[in-house]
Amino acid sequence: MVRCVKRGDLDVKKWDNCIQEAHNGRLYGMSYYLDSVCASYSWIALIYNDYEAVMPLPLNKRIPLFTRIMLPHFAQQLGVFSKSTISANLVADFISAIPSQYKSVYVQLNDANRIEPMPGIETATRANYVLQLTQDYDSLYKAYSTNIKRNIKKAAKFELSKSELSVEAFIPFYLAHEKSSYTSKSTTMDVLSELLPTLLEKDLATIYCVRDQDQSILASCVITRFQKRMTYLMAKSSPAGKEKRAMHWLINQIIMDNCTAMDYLDFEGSDIPSIAQFFSFFGAEVHNYSLVKYDRFPFSWIG
Repeated sequence: MVRCVKRGDLDVKKWDNCIQEAHNGRLYGMSYYLDSVCASYSWIALIYNDYEAVMPLPLNKRIPLFTRIMLPHFAQQLGVFSKSTISANLVADFISAIPSQYKSVYVQLNDANRIEPMPGIETATRANYVLQLTQDYDSLYKAYSTNIKRNIKKAAKFELSKSELSVEAFIPFYLAHEKSSYTSKSTTMDVLSELLPTLLEKDLATIYCVRDQDQSILASCVITRFQKRMTYLMAKSSPAGKEKRAMHWLINQIIMDNCTAMDYLDFEGSDIPSIAQFFSFFGAEVHNYSLVKYDRFPFSWIG
């Protein structure tokens, strides 16, 4: 039986144990991660039996008196998590258990969740790119595209250096080069100011940066680690960094340092052709996942 539980009534230990032990566990599903990316701990939980399988539902309260279930920033794949095999029927049970009071729902599942057609439910497939790191570096490098190899060699001519960056230095750099209109910079800053210290304190993330000879930051990215899976969570380059191919160089360094020690480098997408191509050039393969959405507005003027 799938039941809905408020965040305040959650058995946090059982929830986090379920995510940690799940064969498809993702850092995004941990309680402290959700608390950071969902404003004011605004999420609820669907739970199967005694936390045998779970599914978080982030809430968006931007429209007064009309709370929606929506994907939060920096949480690509949620959906159903479980140690046991997750059938399409179980996924359907979870989707059906979403409380009817939420008329607008947008949820991205994870790549272990299969979903069959459901009445009134719209689904679509999204592409994610994942690089398997279990091979030695030489084997991985051979699989790089000619384009990537050429750009790494170009970057090396600038005598770049890799180091770690503080949260206080990363956030201004990230926001200075953030062009997306998906969310406001103030909202992004609020989320990052809570999320990044939490992850660093738990030793689940590292903020890397590339500097030139003058110690100017050219590029930076946040890499998380969970269940031997690294995730390229967020990244930005300055115009000079793009010109010097600093991110090409940095990703190669991260792969070199972590191959065989970690199982995967998850690039988090993308459906944007140029970005997808960039990830695929490192030898990353497509791992598709599904999104589920529906709108059941009580009045036609709400949209």
